[in-house]
Amino acid sequence: MEVTDLSKLNTAAFATLSTAVISRLDASQVSGLSTAQVVALTTSQAAALGTAQAAALTGNQVAVLTTSNLINLSTSALAAIDLLAVPRLTSTQMNSLTSGQVVALSTDQIVVLSTAQVANLGTLQATSLTSSQVVAMEGSDLGKMNTAAFASLTTSAVRSIDSAQISRNPNCHIKGLGLVHNFAT
Repeated sequence: MEVTDLSKLNTAAFATLSTAVISRLDASQVSGLSTAQVVALTTSQAAALGTAQAAALTGNQVAVLTTSNLINLSTSALAAIDLLAVPRLTSTQMNSLTSGQVVALSTDQIVVLSTAQVANLGTLQATSLTSSQVVAMEGSDLGKMNTAAFASLTTSAVRSIDSAQISRNPNCHIKGLGLVHNFAT
């Protein structure tokens, strides 16, 4: 099926494509999908997207993925989303990520997250952040993370925060940590 053929499918017809067809779409076919077609993806179709297909998603396509479709992407597919598309993930989408998907995000993907995306991370997502991912965050982003999410960071993630991140973080959240984190080495 050619890209032009796919673009002619209305959303109802597109939603009937089998997962086998979806899994065989090439990068140009994926990037040629309309946002309406991306919205029409079923959860099974979204789960059938592989890493090459996820890497081909445009920012506009990523922005319209439903949360149920986003959480049905494999961890490798989510990790393959292009760095230019990652900032288009909505706060709602970010807050829906599974712990496995959060861990799968590359440090490069973490770096390009906006302050608003980080501010809307839930406790499940914050708990899942690795030390490397926290190190990759800007201090100002850490400062905008809600107190409950910041307090849910693992001890190793908190220990990985460096002085430069803290100095750029006027809302250091130290009060929000309570006695959960032991900073002793």
